[in-house]
Amino acid sequence: MLILTRKIGQSLVIRGNIKVFLRGVKEDRVKLGFQAPKNVSILREELVDTTTPRKSRGSMAKEEDQPLGNKNPELPGWLMLARKIRQVVIIDGNIQIMFLGSEMGRVKLGIAAPPDIEILRSELL
Repeated sequence: MLILTRKIGQSLVIRGNIKVFLRGVKEDRVKLGFQAPKNVSILREELVDTTTPRKSRGSMAKEEDQPLGNKNPELPGWLMLARKIRQVVIIDGNIQIMFLGSEMGRVKLGIAAPPDIEILRSELL
């Protein structure tokens, strides 16, 4: 698992086309913003049924699943999700982002992904 620390307003880029932004933090909750192509599924872990085999990369997320996050009218095309400590967001079925905690204005995120998936801090692009 890759551990990254981010401040509010900072982001990271996964696979070159998925952006994850830290939008806010309050006590034991973090608000994450996602910007990704429409064929990329982004789900809260509790919505993924692990007993059902996955058919294809985009088959996990249906259009009706996406509004479970907050679609912010100020940021069209974005999905906003709030997570508590140890809660996970799953991207495309094989990338997991977990909120590990916060300290002094910084948020610690754990990212589990296959080794061939590129994960960069946005300031390195």
